[in-house]
Amino acid sequence: DQENYDHLWQSLCKLPDTRSEVRQLSEMVHGFTSDLSTKPRQLLPRSPEATRPKILSLWRSRFLYQTMSEAENSLVPNRSLSKLYIQATFLHHVFQEKVNHVALASSGQTRKCNLKRESRAIEKVVRSYSNDPSFLVDICRQAIVFESVRDLCTGLRLLLQDEQVEVLRIKNRLDPDYDSRLSLGYRDCCVNLRIRTELTRRYSCDLHIAELQLLLQDFAKAKTEMGHRRYVHHRNLVAE
Repeated sequence: DQENYDHLWQSLCKLPDTRSEVRQLSEMVHGFTSDLSTKPRQLLPRSPEATRPKILSLWRSRFLYQTMSEAENSLVPNRSLSKLYIQATFLHHVFQEKVNHVALASSGQTRKCNLKRESRAIEKVVRSYSNDPSFLVDICRQAIVFESVRDLCTGLRLLLQDEQVEVLRIKNRLDPDYDSRLSLGYRDCCVNLRIRTELTRRYSCDLHIAELQLLLQDFAKAKTEMGHRRYVHHRNLVAE
């Protein structure tokens, strides 16, 4: 699989337009402040009991009521797999509509995805995340397939400019410096994000992190079922 993917990538990069577009994509991603060493986590509001004002004694008879900072202390990791799936179920259709809009505006083709299978989610939590489901950020996922890197750049730019989208992390496997051995040669641009709208807030899924895969058509065509199974097996072996 890696040999086929690497050959495909080398063929694409021989085209002058593609080389220029790949550099443009890399510059766009580098301009986005995303620390890849810090994994995004699913969060949820701290319970009312935990966020009530704390009473601290000052001297002997004075008291200071100190409320925790909302930005720093009101959110805690969501370690409940059942809650994550409830959120993902509510978010799924909203996310799909947003992805359809981005695809239409960037000459992309939506590839609809179902929620991650629970058996695979549990497997990933145990093997890769030390039994902590809060690191599972691809239960709700979608994909857009593009004919060119130029169109992919347009789609990513739309996401970054959308006030309803909070982009948390971009993993650009289309970067020239990316070590393709880490993914058996497979390349894409993977975006972790939240959809922050009145509707997602109403259904308490505005904090749920989803995954959007931005794919090149050539790689999407080359991706086979057996090849994907081997890729998943490889990720299991390296605990990803």
